[in-house]
Amino acid sequence: MQSDHPIFIVGMPRSGTTLLSMLLNRHETVWISPETHFLEEFLPIILHFPKLRARNEKLAAALAQNPLDRNFLQRFKREILGKNFTFSEPELNDLYQRAPRLSARDFFQAILEADAAKHGKRRWGEKTPYHLFYLPALKTLFPPAKFIHIKRDPRAVSLSTRTAWPRSESPAMLASETCFSWQAHMRIGSAYPSLYPDDYVEITFEDLVQHTERTLRRVCGFLALDFDPSMLREGREVDPNFHLSVEPWKAKALEPPDASRAAAWLTEMSADERLWFDRLIGTVMKAHGFPTSQQVADGRITRLREQVLMFYWRGRRALNDKRRLIVDHLRG
Repeated sequence: MQSDHPIFIVGMPRSGTTLLSMLLNRHETVWISPETHFLEEFLPIILHFPKLRARNEKLAAALAQNPLDRNFLQRFKREILGKNFTFSEPELNDLYQRAPRLSARDFFQAILEADAAKHGKRRWGEKTPYHLFYLPALKTLFPPAKFIHIKRDPRAVSLSTRTAWPRSESPAMLASETCFSWQAHMRIGSAYPSLYPDDYVEITFEDLVQHTERTLRRVCGFLALDFDPSMLREGREVDPNFHLSVEPWKAKALEPPDASRAAAWLTEMSADERLWFDRLIGTVMKAHGFPTSQQVADGRITRLREQVLMFYWRGRRALNDKRRLIVDHLRG
């Protein structure tokens, strides 16, 4: 099996990572497995703290040597493999019988290779959006890896996010969270072209839905793949690793690329909301090729505000994780 050039799709959530993975899964040789969040268990998030990159690379080197904890293996089987993958019980048992003899890296690779083989593919990959923050670790674990970072206009990300996961906060609060998170993703992503010039590429959701064939040809060229016209076939997509009952917010990814979604925020978002993005991150948006609706003097979130918002954001995620564990415990 060809396993020397794994493919990792990354990007901010609601930016088109699922759509891109489903389009690539139509290729005759490629299989992109669903989200595993594998490295989030072991490594601190990098963001813009340079020292953490070296720390993550060191920790990743340990993952290449050491086996996984039994508790992690059981939790990973229950929360990830049992929900996101389509392995049968005998297939899972086979993987887990081998686990004690494998390093963390080899176990991760064995899962993704087995998933690709199950679908008759020889080129394996994985799609976890937040792995954008762990590319140095992934590069340490898999030196020949190829990374595709898909970006999307932050106003469209905000609109998609609040549609997928309705919340009670005000639009201004939701917009500010999106601005912070989007800028953090752009900041860390901006370091990778110089670090991995031959192994990292950026595309946009807007190009993917408006110029699908051209964008997929570019992606195939980057991955050294022949272009497969099957990626452009019409009709509702069927992906055995996708469970609409579990992840209903990904329903649009089952449909063919819809060019109208590229600029839906222009009509579905109020002028006041759009102005909020301009004032907070307009400068960053322009730097990444996304237009602003007015002259922006210095639309960016300062480093201090970004750090404060980061602690708030991580606190919310930790609280949500704790609530989920409590619910799971009560159900169990």
